[in-house]
Amino acid sequence: MNMIVVVLALFAAAFAGGFLWAFMGWQRTRGELAAAEARVEAVEDSRVTMAELLKAQAAQSAQVVADQMVSRATETFRAQDQLARERMAAQLKPVSDTLTRFQDHVAALEKSDSEEAGGMR
Repeated sequence: MNMIVVVLALFAAAFAGGFLWAFMGWQRTRGELAAAEARVEAVEDSRVTMAELLKAQAAQSAQVVADQMVSRATETFRAQDQLARERMAAQLKPVSDTLTRFQDHVAALEKSDSEEAGGMR
C-alpha cells in the first residue's frame, strides 16, 4: 500500500508539475498577447497621427506654394505695369515737348501783342 501511495504521490506531483507548466505557458502567452495588442494599438495610433501629420504638412506645403504663386504673380503684374507706364511716358514725351513749345510760343505771342498794344496807347 505504501507503494501505491508513492506512485499516486509521484503521479499527483507529475500532474501538478504538468499543470503548473501549462499554467505558466498560458500566462506567458497571455502576456505576449497583451504586448502584441499594445503594439497593434500603438501602430494604429501612430498611423492616425501620421495621417493627420501628412494632411497638415500637405496643407502647409500647398499654402506655401499658393503664397509663392501670388507673390510671383504680383511681381509680374508690377513689372508689366511699370513697363506699360514707361512705354506710355515714352510715347507721350514728344507730345509733351510739342505742347510745351506751343505754350512757350503762345506766351511769346501774347507778350509781343501786349507790348504792341501798350505802345499804341
